[in-house]
Amino acid sequence: MTTTVSGWLFDAYPQRDRMVFWIKQQQDGSAVRLEDKWTHSIYVGADDKPRLKSALAQVGASQLVKGYEFVQKYERITDASKSEVLKVTLSNSYRAEELAKQIMLAGRFGEFRLYNVDVLPAQSYFYEHGIFPLAFCSVSSSRSSRRQGDGGGGGIWKMMMMCGR
Repeated sequence: MTTTVSGWLFDAYPQRDRMVFWIKQQQDGSAVRLEDKWTHSIYVGADDKPRLKSALAQVGASQLVKGYEFVQKYERITDASKSEVLKVTLSNSYRAEELAKQIMLAGRFGEFRLYNVDVLPAQSYFYEHGIFPLAFCSVSSSRSSRRQGDGGGGGIWKMMMMCGR
């Protein structure tokens, strides 16, 4: 059964491995709580990729890391092409600074360049999904908003967000 909620994106915050949203519905003004399976990621750049991989082996065993992969991103504003950086997904969105410190301590001063450490988790989610606070949205879900988990590998919500004026 698909449910569609239309209203204003009123609040968002991370909770464990999910982003929680509150949408104030247009039709009756009530607030609806929705969840999307998601965790915050930080990015690490380095000139010496093998050294980055060995440092990651030290940090990767940390309970702070949910997963990691190399991705292509524009690392510097002056870059004409994308470069390979390490995307590190956190197990807890609130512990980015703690993980960043561990990464920095695994190398020499200035060896690793960290990105998105100081960006709030909700703000990162908004950037990744092209949404913004107080946006008017229609969110379609294939599950009941009261359900807290599906036990599977996919997210709870199959979301299609259409935000605009």
